[in-house]
Formats: sequence, structure tokens, C-alpha cells
Amino acid sequence: MILLNLSSLYRSMVQNKVDRARFRFQYAKVEFAALFFTDEKPFILTLTAIGTGDHFTFNVLKNNGNLKVIMSLPDSDFNRFMGLLKLNDSAKGFKMTHFFQVFDKNTPAIYSKRQHEPPAHEVAQTRDVDEPDKIYFKDWKVHTVHKARPENLDKTRKLIGYEAYVLCREKNISSVWSDEIKYKNNIPGLPPN
Repeated sequence: MILLNLSSLYRSMVQNKVDRARFRFQYAKVEFAALFFTDEKPFILTLTAIGTGDHFTFNVLKNNGNLKVIMSLPDSDFNRFMGLLKLNDSAKGFKMTHFFQVFDKNTPAIYSKRQHEPPAHEVAQTRDVDEPDKIYFKDWKVHTVHKARPENLDKTRKLIGYEAYVLCREKNISSVWSDEIKYKNNIPGLPPN
């Protein structure tokens, strides 16, 4: 299904040179946090139900200048999704197409850094990463003797982005993470050159 507002948001993200965005929307009394990643191939759209932690991941493909969401979920995820929306057996008329029409209608067409940049700790809730309890970015560590661990480089890519991952890999830098909430407002940016 083509998503016109998500396509507009993507074009705005390209103009602003960002590869991740977040926003919220509601469907059937469930509020979702949407995380949209364009530094993955295919693009990734993760929808997390606020208050439950349940998240669902969809691939997004480029299609003639617009973006198309692949609406399929594995059966176990689809059943969990339906249960979350409280649509189980009474959902004979439910269509994922309608869900994504509502989603797209509520997708911002213009990127705003202040409103739409996802913090790493929110991204961490939807990704399988090394040391999953440490989700708050603390600092950068430049290695002079040891090599940055592959697991840390992978966590950097998943939580901060591909550009930070490449710089860390090339410059032998690790991202440092903490489980202390006092680091919640730290913004990683890019590692030092």
C-alpha cells in the first residue's frame, strides 16, 4: 500500500539530512509510537503500543517516487496485534489497509527535528541489542589499544544510525551506554573525528 504522507515525510527527512523519525498516532483507542528508519534497506517502520511495549515491524519500499508499506506480519505477531486492538474474533471486517490509511492520515508530512528525532533509548525498546538494560547514551570511547567490539558497533548502528556506525568502525570508537536514567536526555550525535 502506498503511503503518501510517509512519502512526504521521507522527502522532508532527505532535505534535512536525517535518517530516523518518530511520531505518534492512535487507532482503536491504542496509542502507537512510530519509528521510521531510512538507514536500513529496506526501510523499517516499527510501531510500538504505548504502555504495553508491544512492537510490530514492517518493511517499507520505494515505489515510483513514493513509499509502499508491506503490510504482512507473521501469524503470531498478527494475532498479538489483533489482541492489542481488542479485535480478536470480532474482527472479521478488519483490514490492515484501513489501519495504514489511518496511520498515513496521522503521519506528519514535514520533518521537525524538535518533534520527530527519536532518542536512542526509545529505539532500543524495539531492537535486539547488546546489553539491553543499558539504553541511555553516555559518551564516546576512542580506543588506542583494543578494538571496538562488534556487538558495540552493531548496537551503535541500530540505536544511533549507520553513519555513526561507519565512523566508529573506521576510527575504532565505541559508544558507551548506561542503565542510569540521568543520561536519558543525552543526544549522541556523531562520534568525534
